[in-house]
Amino acid sequence: MQPRIDPFRTLFEQMPDPARIIRGYHFIAAHAAARRAIGYEDRENFLKLHPAAVSPELQPDGEASLTKAERMIDTLERQPVHRFEWLHQRRDGSLFSVEVTLARIEWEGEPAIYCTWRDMTERQQILKRLKLAEARFQAFFDGTQDAIMLLSREGFLDCNHAALALFGFSVRDDLLSCHPSEVSPVYQPDGRGSRAAADA
Repeated sequence: MQPRIDPFRTLFEQMPDPARIIRGYHFIAAHAAARRAIGYEDRENFLKLHPAAVSPELQPDGEASLTKAERMIDTLERQPVHRFEWLHQRRDGSLFSVEVTLARIEWEGEPAIYCTWRDMTERQQILKRLKLAEARFQAFFDGTQDAIMLLSREGFLDCNHAALALFGFSVRDDLLSCHPSEVSPVYQPDGRGSRAAADA
């Protein structure tokens, strides 16, 4: 008689994202991708660890990793799935941010927690570049002597200081509450009404 194949265990071992099984605040299973991500090739040594052992002493919010890890695990008593950001520490001491997902499961006939995470390093680098680009645009937007307005069909969305001076406004919200046709003559040089011309 062939041994019964556990489809969940097979799936677990083949998951591309690092995954671990937790019971009683300790790892009881971890596939190779999870161990490699932290720097533990030896499965037995990895399974002896508390989840906080692969984290710095403190999380970015100042809470101790040990306390927070157990609090995050305990959250699953009130909900089936819990997702949060976490700072991990590899065996060599380097740090990396992840998004953790915890879910209640049954493992080998007993309740356990399925834990998977995704490395957020690349996402954070992209956000950092976006914020830098936004800061550069804002500096140009506010600093240029040319009047700049951002608008939609409904009206102005934003404007710079030069635009305020051009139209004679001292308060940005006063200009933003206007439609472009309201800071224009009734008719344009081609004879069209300013509202119709603006919409066109």
